[in-house]
Amino acid sequence: MGGVFHYSLPDDSVSHQALDTFISNVCDATGILKAEVLGHGRRREVVDLRHFLMTVAYHEFGLTVKTVGNLFGRDHSSVTHAKTKIEDIITVGALQKDPHLRLCVSVSEQEFINQFGHTFHEISKWLTPRK
Repeated sequence: MGGVFHYSLPDDSVSHQALDTFISNVCDATGILKAEVLGHGRRREVVDLRHFLMTVAYHEFGLTVKTVGNLFGRDHSSVTHAKTKIEDIITVGALQKDPHLRLCVSVSEQEFINQFGHTFHEISKWLTPRK
């Protein structure tokens, strides 16, 4: 008789590990502790970075809002709020008025390039100026 065939659903641990590494690198580059980003601090710089990283996790890593919420210790509605807020800020051009959030975006995009060899897919569409 031949070997045993094992079937299992794809494991998200690779995606989670890549996201964890990405978050760590961005936190190191911005000088904000990862524990603060994953915690419940309400300091504006921390919240902005947390919201942007949640948006990246959803759009660029393809995770569900529930999964992103679990990873950040939040519920799905917090993730939905974060991605809506970030998309609105970027698409209306308010990013230029917020130097810290602009830094978060810049550092995150550079770390994404360093880790994966290309820029954001979805978020880059928002960053492109519209005529």
